[in-house]
Amino acid sequence: MGNPNAPALRLKDTLQIIDNDTGKPVAYAAAKVVVVGKKISLKGKALPPGKKNGSVKWTWEVGQDALSDYLTSKDEGRPVDLSSDQLGKDQLDFYWYLGGKKTVALTADLGGGKQLRKQVMFDVHIPTIESFTWTNNTEVKVDDVYYDQGVKVSGEWIHFGGYPNPQKTGHDDPVPGIEYEAKVRLDSAIHGGTVYFVQLVGTKLDGETFPTIPMPGMDYTQFVLREGEKDRIFKGEDSPGGRLPTDQTTLQWALNNAFVTYVMFKPIGQNSIFVPLARLDWSVSALAARKDAKSKWSLLRKYEFPTPKMTIIQNRDLPAW
Repeated sequence: MGNPNAPALRLKDTLQIIDNDTGKPVAYAAAKVVVVGKKISLKGKALPPGKKNGSVKWTWEVGQDALSDYLTSKDEGRPVDLSSDQLGKDQLDFYWYLGGKKTVALTADLGGGKQLRKQVMFDVHIPTIESFTWTNNTEVKVDDVYYDQGVKVSGEWIHFGGYPNPQKTGHDDPVPGIEYEAKVRLDSAIHGGTVYFVQLVGTKLDGETFPTIPMPGMDYTQFVLREGEKDRIFKGEDSPGGRLPTDQTTLQWALNNAFVTYVMFKPIGQNSIFVPLARLDWSVSALAARKDAKSKWSLLRKYEFPTPKMTIIQNRDLPAW
């Protein structure tokens, strides 16, 4: 029998971070393995004697590379940051957009100057971009034979690629201005997902780049990495062009654009967002001219195609449109 005169045991205040997907506390000893772009859902649970959870004041810390959401559609690309209100509740849902070791900390203010603090680690796995290369084997032309996405368009154009391939019969497979390909590798923690190329375009004049506008946002063919596929090469192309004016006064017109092409990845599952893996910066510039309104346009200045620059995303670089 127990000693009835022994002092009562004092319950120790404790704080847990619960993984809502499993209903179990996140272990402190080892980093929990998760996938970039996959929803993380956590809940704080304070266990002070005689204290209700609803009267606790919460403060989450998840680092700078976490988002509340990332809205991506053909018409909109917009990252949504975590608000102070979200970080002040007992439950927190968020996404990481960069890989690596992450720390999540939770502070529970019990009142009366008493606080509890819990810290756990996560290991965020992200696909590896083994290469993101480009090929440019064409020239800028000024004529009325321009194929936009394989379809011939009317009028006179200045265009980088988009003309019939002399090596093939028919005109449904035009020569692209630029071709690029990305090799994406998954590790054992990532069980598949979707890859997109997303491209933004801006006007580049005299070395200045003006605010970007979408072209055409998320409206790109998607590629699916299925479970069991560890690496795959994804290919894209573009042939930018501009319709030349038909008014009576314009005698010169430039094709002068700067592009940023992103490789985006979204892990399998409904609770996932796209995250950028790498970007390719490239531009093209040329000038067309005519003698008068009745003359045909011709190429006045040879085009410029600076060497594209490839960058692996390692900080906040979230395309918006």
